[in-house]
Amino acid sequence: MKKNNSKRSGLNLNEILLGDSQKKLKLIPDNSIDLIVTDPPYGLGFMGKDWDKALPSRGILKECFRVLKSGAFAFFMASPRQDVLSRMISTLEEAGFKTNFSPIFWAYATGFSKAQKVSKKIAGKPGAERLEGAYAGCQLKPAVEPCLVVMKPCEKKTYAEQALDNGKGVTFLDDCRIPYSKDESIPTRDFEKQKSYSSGQVIGSKGKKWKGHKDGRVSANVVVSDNVLNTGTKGNNSKFFDLEIWWEKKLNLSELPHELQETYPFLHVPKPSKKEKEAGLDDFEAKRVSDGRKKINDTAFQRDATLRRNTHPTVKPIKLMSYLITMGSREGDIVLDPFAGSGTTCIASKILNRRYIGIEMNPEYHEIAVQRIKNVTSLN
Repeated sequence: MKKNNSKRSGLNLNEILLGDSQKKLKLIPDNSIDLIVTDPPYGLGFMGKDWDKALPSRGILKECFRVLKSGAFAFFMASPRQDVLSRMISTLEEAGFKTNFSPIFWAYATGFSKAQKVSKKIAGKPGAERLEGAYAGCQLKPAVEPCLVVMKPCEKKTYAEQALDNGKGVTFLDDCRIPYSKDESIPTRDFEKQKSYSSGQVIGSKGKKWKGHKDGRVSANVVVSDNVLNTGTKGNNSKFFDLEIWWEKKLNLSELPHELQETYPFLHVPKPSKKEKEAGLDDFEAKRVSDGRKKINDTAFQRDATLRRNTHPTVKPIKLMSYLITMGSREGDIVLDPFAGSGTTCIASKILNRRYIGIEMNPEYHEIAVQRIKNVTSLN
């Protein structure tokens, strides 16, 4: 396997660069990055932010493609809105990426709909009664964000050959298994009769015994916040597991949660708390964050009443980015985030003993990211 040379010229390792990704990426040599994990602009103009009005350009994505090693993966968070999601996938394909993988869906319960209630606008007009309860367009409450899984094509003929050549073309799913809770035994199954696919069960020979993996269950392609899929029942056939336990094991913490939310095969990922977002920012001035509306309403939805030191509007959980980094890399690998924001991917990389390069063009967010990462220590 080819060695990972950390002394490549032009690489500023373990730094968050201030500037435009289109320019800063050119400083990085070809085929030098092991993994990309990023939360780029969604093309929505979220909370009135100009930087979110456009999707990443094809030029930037081509640079991302160039710097990745052959067979290396990239995880791009994206909007679930069909038009921008379709354009994002198309642009990734135009840049050269393989997109024939299932995305990872992050579900949560804290979104809110901005749909306009039509009945209020037409009250008192003929036919208004028939439109009671109608809303403009179809703007459902947002509850999921996809993470697009793409790969730079392999140089070798098979994934196995590529893995032997440079360690790429693979994901480390065993590292992402969800451990069993303390009071839970490893599941077993006896195949008394031949099983069929029609029943939704795995085929097994009569008399064969099956035992679950000692390190836990393979996670699915959905991660969940806020217990949105919790049925509230025990022994449910649609069980799901909590990423909290994986995180506890990854950090070698001795105490596991006493209660496990049964949500298999999905993962539960809490949204980042204010404490997590603002760790290390004690010396920063707290500011009010506008959601872009002209009228300032004192509501939790608009956030105008909330003073914040971390003013970035779309901070992702450290645990979520840590999970993606663990899936796509090994210790010592180089992780790139070309849209670093307030630095969550770089923080997760440092915690997991990965080297990292972040790029952020907004001076305010860059300063926040640099200060946040100073507050972080690695696993070792």
